Amino acid sequence: MAYGDLTLGTDAGEVSFQEYWFRGGWFDNLGVWWRDFTSPGPLRNRAYPAGPDAGQDHASLAVRISLPAGGAGKVRFVLAWNYPNATNYWNPEKKPECGSGCDCTPAAWKNYYATVWPDSTASAQYSLAGWDRLYNETLAFKDALFASTLPDAVLDAVSANLSILKTPTVLRLEDGSFYGFEGCCSGSGCCEGSCQHVWNYAYALPYLFPKLERSMRELEYRYNMSEDGGLAFRMQLPLGRARSAFRPCADGQFGVIMKMYREWMISGDTEWLKRWWPAVKKSIAFAWAPTNADRWDPDKTGVLWGRQHHTLDMELFGPSSWLTGFYSGRDQGRGGDGGSLWRARYGRRIPGGVRAGPGVGGGQLVQRRVLPSECRSQRPGAA
Repeated sequence: MAYGDLTLGTDAGEVSFQEYWFRGGWFDNLGVWWRDFTSPGPLRNRAYPAGPDAGQDHASLAVRISLPAGGAGKVRFVLAWNYPNATNYWNPEKKPECGSGCDCTPAAWKNYYATVWPDSTASAQYSLAGWDRLYNETLAFKDALFASTLPDAVLDAVSANLSILKTPTVLRLEDGSFYGFEGCCSGSGCCEGSCQHVWNYAYALPYLFPKLERSMRELEYRYNMSEDGGLAFRMQLPLGRARSAFRPCADGQFGVIMKMYREWMISGDTEWLKRWWPAVKKSIAFAWAPTNADRWDPDKTGVLWGRQHHTLDMELFGPSSWLTGFYSGRDQGRGGDGGSLWRARYGRRIPGGVRAGPGVGGGQLVQRRVLPSECRSQRPGAA
């Protein structure tokens, strides 16, 4: 069911309000509102009896403060909303039984904030009660960012794009998991599904809110992976509906694998990685799986040869440094204690520039590092 509520609130002392503007024809409501607003004294409340929706009602909240001549004052207002139920309005799930007289209401889920605050009044009260803390912590982050030695152009780009995390481009699902569009149109999200090869390039979330970023990896492996390890690159909502039938994309598939390594390095949570490692291995092996219709690397050469869909919404065929870079990038753990743990726990180095690890079904996963002959003697550990 689609419903919601709005709250206009203040923490000021002397207030007055009108629950309803005048309901009249033409522009009478605006004329009466202006007369009420400019008249001396507090607003006089106006109420109408409960009944059928009368259209677009408006309300007013006013604060009275006393100031000396030439003085200034501040008043704080908050506007809060709570629309608890969300539906997939951009790509509704098509139920096969629809059209036969059944209820075709789309499946809904709760917005995460609706599991934290029961209504908009509660979230408005939270904001006003914690205003100083919230403001000061936000200011501390801003001051730390702009006190860095990063070039002005970088600071401008970083600070501007951070704002996306506070826009309708992103949302949190009922369990708190993170979901994102590629952007926003004027009245809707644009390009659904936490698109792998778009969110590959987003770096704010894993470092500022690493738990939310890990939730994206968990959703991808839980809902987007087929039996043979191929990853659909657009998450379908509501969770649990059929995966996207479009082919996996090479940069998205191997970007997810690299991001699993990054999330482990940031969190240090090896138990989390162990839990998801069988799925990660299967997604690696998809490159040469017989069921991979695009035949990325059927001979396990370490180079992508087949059809490769990617973020430019087109296909590449044959080797390229760009997408093979993603493919070879899945072989993480080059240095440092974390890298040593990754190698020791999940793979082993063997001579000849080959990396092997335990494969699906007890087999071996092998990656050959393809290097020009003149570079091989310079490679660390090369004979």
